[in-house]
Amino acid sequence: MKEDSSIQQFLHITYISDMHGEYNRLNLPGGDLLICAGDSQLFLENCEQTLNDGLQFCEWLNKQEYTQKIFVAGNHDLVFEKYDQQIRLQQLQQKSAYTKKAPNSLINDELHF
Repeated sequence: MKEDSSIQQFLHITYISDMHGEYNRLNLPGGDLLICAGDSQLFLENCEQTLNDGLQFCEWLNKQEYTQKIFVAGNHDLVFEKYDQQIRLQQLQQKSAYTKKAPNSLINDELHF
């Protein structure tokens, strides 16, 4: 079968960063790949981030309509450092397929390019 070279295929990638706790205000278009490059959380001195803050972000991330998702925690995302084990366990229980591949990063195990 001859392939039609006139058909173009595109990879739809959305890149976001520096949400500082405002991720719920984003209206993302969906697509093939969502890259969240850090600072999902609001960071204020003397204001401790809670486990619930991290879980809420993961819940929001899981609801985004993308085939694959990558999240790399930034310097304001201390919650993922402090509660890493609890967040990973919660994600595994929800079958979200996210595991820690690099320090402070959540990457889907089945991500292939």
